[in-house]
Amino acid sequence: MLIYKIAVNLIKGGGKRVFLLTVTVLVFILLTLSLVYAQDEELEEILEALEADDPNIRIETVDMLSYCGHPKAFELLIKTLKDHDWAVRKEAVRALGDLGDTKAVKYIVELLQDQYWPVKREVIRVLGVLGGKDTVAPLKEMMKDEDELIKEAAKRSLIDVGNKALEKIISKNIKERWDAVKTLAYLGNPQPLPLLREVLKMEQDKRVIEALEEAIKILEEASLKKQTASDDKLPPPSSPADTEQTSTNGGK
Repeated sequence: MLIYKIAVNLIKGGGKRVFLLTVTVLVFILLTLSLVYAQDEELEEILEALEADDPNIRIETVDMLSYCGHPKAFELLIKTLKDHDWAVRKEAVRALGDLGDTKAVKYIVELLQDQYWPVKREVIRVLGVLGGKDTVAPLKEMMKDEDELIKEAAKRSLIDVGNKALEKIISKNIKERWDAVKTLAYLGNPQPLPLLREVLKMEQDKRVIEALEEAIKILEEASLKKQTASDDKLPPPSSPADTEQTSTNGGK
């Protein structure tokens, strides 16, 4: 009724064209309000399901949040990391990995101290999936774990992080390139050095150039240390006297 009265007044004041435009705007507003209401109603249902006594219901809800596209999905999954059931926590970590938002890293690394091994292993896997410079330090720390399976999982994830960084080093996104270079520097593996030198020749962004120069310096030092350590393992060269003695004994 209100829309009708507004429309009539607009026809009198501005004509049919203004009326149609106004009605279109009003319909859009009504649709937006109905959508917001529907989302609020859906959010209430999700919150209720996440607080259900049955852990299976909570797990199913967490799984749904990983693909439903709800605007609150990330926030809800972060809260679910504190669920009292380890299986729900593990599923929340997996779901955050599926969302692919690297902001989740600082939250899920806290679960590397979880007392349940499956949760810890899932965190390690998802860190490899998400990648980025902030995943390197916690994964390297897991390489010191007494559990060989945990160490092996951390090693695989570090390889995944490195591969992801290599893919993004030529990204069109400056922030992604910068993060990729930093990641490779933190990993400390000299193998990408030739690639980094070539990328440096083409890079135009000042911040990325500085990161590249720093990374190359770090990895060159790592390469030198690796070569020095390798040389230290080589047997000492034989002296002329030792050679002569060996030859004499052989002759006998």
